[in-house]
Amino acid sequence: MTSHTPAQDETAHLERRFVLRAPAPPDRVFPLLCPVRELDWVDGWAAEIVRSESGTAELGCVFRTGPFNWVVHAYAPPERIGFTIVQADQLVELLDVTLEPDGDDTLLTWRRVVTALGPEGRHTMASWADAWDSLHEYLERALAHHLRTGGLLPK
Repeated sequence: MTSHTPAQDETAHLERRFVLRAPAPPDRVFPLLCPVRELDWVDGWAAEIVRSESGTAELGCVFRTGPFNWVVHAYAPPERIGFTIVQADQLVELLDVTLEPDGDDTLLTWRRVVTALGPEGRHTMASWADAWDSLHEYLERALAHHLRTGGLLPK
């Protein structure tokens, strides 16, 4: 069996961390980190559940958002959830979210590790990296709004 090792210029790797604050304890925040429950607080979110015994997030849950296939690879309520996100022939992302109590609030640390699988993936990854700060700012505001009001904050 032969294997192909892509030339260095065909691949790229990026790792970033973001810390968000939510105005509720982890046991109230954690259930919202779910492909089904994100409909309640992320404007424009649309996920198709492929596999889930409970119908919500759980270890091994598989779902799709547009061209992205997601697998829950870590599930430890209310402390951690991890996702492997794959866009075929473009990129692979590991997204781990840890939750820590901070007084009456929760600190959520989002660790994103993305590897591009070629030139198209590098382009996609670069556009994401440019938008990550504003995405995470929106997620923090939307999550806080939902926890305070039960409603959806428009983008």
